[in-house]
Amino acid sequence: MSTAGDDENSTPKRFRRLRFNPLREILPYVCIVVGIVVAARNGFTFAGDDGVLVICSLALVAVGVIAVPVNLWMKKRDL
Repeated sequence: MSTAGDDENSTPKRFRRLRFNPLREILPYVCIVVGIVVAARNGFTFAGDDGVLVICSLALVAVGVIAVPVNLWMKKRDL
């Protein structure tokens, strides 16, 4: 007797593709764009408390840049 899950198991795991995940595929690029915009906006007035905001926005860009290859690796490995 066949069950509904048999169709999923007929394809080997290495050939299955992940479904669209916006947190994995879009959010790193959003972090990069937002970090660049905030750094550019506050970079011209590098005085007082704005210096901290520039450093935090550049850290946000760094996190986004690191997240892109990590998420591509996770997608490739089906994690």
